[in-house]
Amino acid sequence: AVWDRLEVDGNGPTLLVRSTDAGASWQASQVLYAPSVAGGVSQTIGNRIVVIPGGPDRGTLLNVFVQIDTRPSGSRSWVRLVRSADKGATWSEPITIAEHRAVGTRDADTGTLVRDGAIVPTIAAGPTGAVWVAWQDARFSGGLIDAIALSRSADGGRTWSEPAAVNRRAAVAAFTPVLQARSDGAFGLMHFDLSSNTADTGTLLADLWLLTSRDGISWTESVVRRGFDLMLAPNVTGGRFLGDYHGLVASGSTWIPLATLPGTGSANRTE
Repeated sequence: AVWDRLEVDGNGPTLLVRSTDAGASWQASQVLYAPSVAGGVSQTIGNRIVVIPGGPDRGTLLNVFVQIDTRPSGSRSWVRLVRSADKGATWSEPITIAEHRAVGTRDADTGTLVRDGAIVPTIAAGPTGAVWVAWQDARFSGGLIDAIALSRSADGGRTWSEPAAVNRRAAVAAFTPVLQARSDGAFGLMHFDLSSNTADTGTLLADLWLLTSRDGISWTESVVRRGFDLMLAPNVTGGRFLGDYHGLVASGSTWIPLATLPGTGSANRTE
């Protein structure tokens, strides 16, 4: 299990605990990775860990995160990961997948903010050892709106492809992706976007999509849910909030999504 922690000095390491008996007991927590930057502070966020289930790197652990380096002149962020070939006892130096350039989601008509998963990357490892990582990124629109960026590794996470936008509608913001791999080698990617939104300033209509692919280039899209109103969701710090963490698993050839959507009234804001 991995998580991130903010220290009083502004730095934020990644921590790890291990169990070797199926969770009955746990070893003491340890710092997995402590980022640093000259003249400033550095933190990780959105740590997610997977194991490569097959291929030459079978059993290798990969932990992906966003690293935020902050200096007086400003901040820069990176999508990075670390590898362990000995069940988490030791870890590699960080490997940079790409610079992280998310700008977050808002209603283009009103400026209403959505508190999305902009700093939460997602990772999946397939049965042959292929590893895919996805995250929100605005590089494809010149920094205007976030798309879903995808990068792939064929060598156990050592090297990565250039990020490519995989959401199907480039003109609207897409956000909060989650990846999963099936045992037959297919990958699924679930994400939200604002393709159903209208000029009505009283609503903020969103959609939830499932994309599937075997090569990261050709994709098939299906609808999970369309036209739900984010204005019904709780308005918390950072905007309308459904939650950062959604789930996607596979059972045989069937994809099973778990997502938080707006509720039906003020007593049930999400469900």
